[in-house]
Amino acid sequence: MIAVASAGPTIYDVKKGQQRASNEVQVMLYMHLFPLAVRPYARTKPVSCVAYNDSPVEIPAEAIDNGFVKNFEYFLGVVGSPNRAATQGH
Repeated sequence: MIAVASAGPTIYDVKKGQQRASNEVQVMLYMHLFPLAVRPYARTKPVSCVAYNDSPVEIPAEAIDNGFVKNFEYFLGVVGSPNRAATQGH
């Protein structure tokens, strides 16, 4: 869910079970991609909250730093590479 207030967008995700880093990375991807995909929010820096039962984990906008973006772009390059199947023995 995305809530928009005067301070900017906040992305919420509710998860069952225990806290996992992969859930937080998933929401960080939303934080990075939302302003790229939705033009009116192109200049915003969303914050987020991942809710696990009774314990929310807040993720600040600063979590989407240059290192995160570079790692994401590298991963996309690996996944999108035409040589990917060859490197996996397929």
